[in-house]
Amino acid sequence: MERVVRAADHEHVVSDRRERGARLNAVRSLVGLAPITPDTTAPMGSYSPYCRLLQHAAGWLLPADAPAQQPRPPAPPPRRAAQDRPPPPPPPGSPAPPPAYAATIPPLAEYPPNRPALTPPVR
Repeated sequence: MERVVRAADHEHVVSDRRERGARLNAVRSLVGLAPITPDTTAPMGSYSPYCRLLQHAAGWLLPADAPAQQPRPPAPPPRRAAQDRPPPPPPPGSPAPPPAYAATIPPLAEYPPNRPALTPPVR
């Protein structure tokens, strides 16, 4: 609340200085002198003794600020097991390995024997 009152008092001082500067510039223009810019830098008033006491006592009554935590570095990627690794490339000049699906195809001896085709009934 006191901050709002201090800001309003500051704005009042600044507006008074602008008004005084405008009157002074009007008189200067009648005399033929160049206008000047008004001084609008007014210091903000200090806090009341009560507010200063509360700010000072807050250091004793409130807990200290906690330090900021540092983020953890990212974990390294997990190592892959030997069975998950792709096989090394074959040396140059060696025959190409069979494709991976070749191990899933059963040999021809395990297929059922050929059956004669069904013929449609004659009418």
